[in-house]
Amino acid sequence: MDYPITNDTIKILKFINQHENCTFAEIKAKFPKIDFMELVNLSLTNYLLCTRPGERPTQFQDGVFSVPDNAKFWATPHTIKLLE
Repeated sequence: MDYPITNDTIKILKFINQHENCTFAEIKAKFPKIDFMELVNLSLTNYLLCTRPGERPTQFQDGVFSVPDNAKFWATPHTIKLLE
């Protein structure tokens, strides 16, 4: 599965890479128009990892797509390679 990478996607990935373990609330503050499903799709395509409160890291492959404001995100090596 490939995800279309746009200039806006690159900006989001750069922000997350620079702010390791940033929360969904912090991402929404920086990118007010972001839809949580964009982060889910980036996770499903191995660009991001997420930790929901009280859970282990997820890439949403379990089909549970909830993203609370205090969910934390970080870039994967796949993203770091893309940004280089």
